[in-house]
Amino acid sequence: MGYVDAFRAVESTYTEAIVLAHGKDINQSGVYLFFEGSVANNAVQDTLSFTVVVAANSYIGENGAMAKVDEIRLTALNCPFDIEFKRCRGVNFENSSLYLVACELTIQINIKD
Repeated sequence: MGYVDAFRAVESTYTEAIVLAHGKDINQSGVYLFFEGSVANNAVQDTLSFTVVVAANSYIGENGAMAKVDEIRLTALNCPFDIEFKRCRGVNFENSSLYLVACELTIQINIKD
């Protein structure tokens, strides 16, 4: 699995996520996907990092962000790919009045496979 396959794996696992390049583009409730970068573990294996951001009108109210975080966590555990949930954290972006929670994920690739 290379970079393209890894991106497709994450994207197909979180199908409701909208792929964005910048957090400032979040202007409504929803789930968003960002590619954060990669680290070379050795000559052929890399760890790719992604962030799934949940934007909601509350943390735990109706349609709150934290319920979606639970779903994101469980999806990572149960998906057929080697996606690992690392952590989540609150974030804020300028001009946003939404509650934003960033879920950090990683996936391993081997460019020889």
